[in-house]
Amino acid sequence: LAFFTSAYGLYDADFYVKADDDIYLRP
Repeated sequence: LAFFTSAYGLYDADFYVKADDDIYLRP
């Protein structure tokens, strides 16, 4: 259970980081 929680947390964080990058890259 902890493994899946950690994996989901990392994926979720990565998704938000990519979303932030898209927002910052766009004018």
